[in-house]
Amino acid sequence: MKNKKILLLFSSVLLLNACQNGTASSESQSGYSSDVADSENSSGTEDSSLANEEKIRDVISKINEASEANSLTVEYVEKDSNDNEVSLKDIYTPEYAFFGYSQEGYLLLDSYNKKLGDKLVYNFSYDEKGNVQVGNAVTYYDNNDNLVGVNSVSDMNFLTLLKKGNTSLNEGQGLQEDDFECDGEEVYVLDEDVLAYMCRFMGYQYGDSETRIADVSFFLDGDTLNFNFYYQPDSDSSATSLLLTGKIVSLNNTKDEKLAKFVADYELPSKTLSDTVKNLLSKDVVGFDSVLKYYSSNKWNEYGKVSVTSSIDKDNRKNDIISYDVEDEVNDEKYSYVLSKGALDLSIGGLSAIDHYVDGKNQEKTADFQKGNFSWGNGIFSFQDEMDAESFLGDDGNNFLYYGLNADRLLESYSALTVLTDIIIRECFKITLNIVNNSLVINSYVNGYVASPEGDETELKLLVTSTLKEEASISMPSSFTEETEDSKKVSSAIDHLKEESWTANGYAISPSTGLASQHLPTTNYYYKKDEYYIQDWANRTRGSLNGTIYNRQGYKQVEGGIIPFSITKASNTSGVANPGDAVTTATEIDTTHHLYDYFGFDFDAKVFEKGEEENTYVLKDGVKNIAPYTMGSVRVDSLVDKSYKLTLDAKGRLSKINYNYVYGGIYSGKEEIKFTYEDEKKVEFPSAVVNEDSFNKLSTELPSTWLGEQGNVAKIMVKLYGEEVAKQIP
Repeated sequence: MKNKKILLLFSSVLLLNACQNGTASSESQSGYSSDVADSENSSGTEDSSLANEEKIRDVISKINEASEANSLTVEYVEKDSNDNEVSLKDIYTPEYAFFGYSQEGYLLLDSYNKKLGDKLVYNFSYDEKGNVQVGNAVTYYDNNDNLVGVNSVSDMNFLTLLKKGNTSLNEGQGLQEDDFECDGEEVYVLDEDVLAYMCRFMGYQYGDSETRIADVSFFLDGDTLNFNFYYQPDSDSSATSLLLTGKIVSLNNTKDEKLAKFVADYELPSKTLSDTVKNLLSKDVVGFDSVLKYYSSNKWNEYGKVSVTSSIDKDNRKNDIISYDVEDEVNDEKYSYVLSKGALDLSIGGLSAIDHYVDGKNQEKTADFQKGNFSWGNGIFSFQDEMDAESFLGDDGNNFLYYGLNADRLLESYSALTVLTDIIIRECFKITLNIVNNSLVINSYVNGYVASPEGDETELKLLVTSTLKEEASISMPSSFTEETEDSKKVSSAIDHLKEESWTANGYAISPSTGLASQHLPTTNYYYKKDEYYIQDWANRTRGSLNGTIYNRQGYKQVEGGIIPFSITKASNTSGVANPGDAVTTATEIDTTHHLYDYFGFDFDAKVFEKGEEENTYVLKDGVKNIAPYTMGSVRVDSLVDKSYKLTLDAKGRLSKINYNYVYGGIYSGKEEIKFTYEDEKKVEFPSAVVNEDSFNKLSTELPSTWLGEQGNVAKIMVKLYGEEVAKQIP
């Protein structure tokens, strides 16, 4: 926006000069001389420059006055997410602050802990009836990295950072004239620190890729300081548009009667948690089951469920363990982790987390925790370390409010939202603890957002309801030794695959219909007992919506063993498969394997248990990394272990494999592989995949002439030399 204005200003000057040059021929008639005109132009430029400097000084003076005021009101009009203009108001006083854009604010009340000072700043919001709801204390980290409370509402006013004394701004000298430039009636901010402080003052983040604030300008209307915010609607264009316009009024004369009365009358509750409750929350093992809900369409909607259990060893804290379980109902994903402490890793800011599990082969395994750069003390917190029982206060002995510091870490210690979900927490502004029907329930009120793969942010109001587990425990995953009826059925179904001919078709499930997608790639498998096993994998060509590439291979059973072969890729321009030729580089028959060794099933059936649906079998708790040990479709390598499911038919045969996948950490979906057996439909040779003639000619014997070569080689040699000559060429 500013650049466009400068361009227009330059254009006006050029136009004015052109007009003046155009009247030169009539100067004798007008009585003007060129010397007089040049003199007046120079004088006009100097007058304009002086006027601009005066505007900048006047604006700086009003900003300084506002930043020094002990109270003020900000009245502004800004565009909401639907591009509609909304009139809002923020207020700042020494006792309270309120922000119209979030309908939340801060209150200066008596300290719940006098060691932190006589007064502390607390969050607050209004409930549906307009009543003030006090939240937890506001905190920050001091220069020694200690978490401390805020003792002044003025500390929450970013406009005060423009005063002299802020060493981050012009070495403490305050605003300077060269921090601004004048463009018409508006004075634009040039200094990026000033831009950043003004953005924070109005609830924005300078440099944020979502809002893309480009310019902030000031202008005076009489004695009132006004300002404008400009943003880039299109990230690919430098053009700007007006986002917000406002003014700062009622300096040293701002008051909200309702908030002023609330602060004056407010008394901290007198009751603390009972010793019984304190003992429950300080056990060596403490766990919570949480339900996550988000507010949308005037109601609370379920987002998912989380279970967190924290076990500490008071004699040796290196032995601490945390277990996580999450059910993401929005994305239909389930995960579980059992984490122990690893070595110090400075790159992630703490002790690394080691995940323990049993793999598809029923082997005990460990791996670095792969979700983000989280470590112990950096996202991963033991509840017993974060819980401050003295910070919960109430009046009736059953309902308590958390007044303490660092609510965000406490929230993570029993819900692990940041670690386990795609939700990014902006603020946990209120935590309550309630005794309901002999159950202990913690309710947490959170502002957050989720980001799309394109970077768009969706704001969320969240309610996390966490219920204390009566008997919490953590068991390290260990190999399963007992063969159960369930594992026997799974083992029998897999064994049966080698006894009967079958075909299997893998495909993605359409999220709109729940049926096989007609647009995404598929895979096909063909097994003819004692004859062949052929795999036909299709995948989308990189950068193409239509083209498809085919990865095909197979195994032919001959007397004495197996001949592995590949299939030449062949497809037309529409992505429809044409049959390819079977070719092999093997010079000896594989005598150590059978056709069924290549099916891809190499798991231990003891890792399975009965599923919720009839004839279904799923992985037991603690089992992960099934992908390398199963047949699958296109995205099998990215499957979600908790979603992996086998379905058997009435005869105990494998009927379907289902799983969800998350590909590249962004793209998700579902895939299914369906089996059809010989008694249901005759298994025909897949002539659409491989030329049967080339399959029949497969041999490990080296050809004695070029005519014995596979594929098109023989045809080319005959065309070049004739059949008789080609026979003679070795």
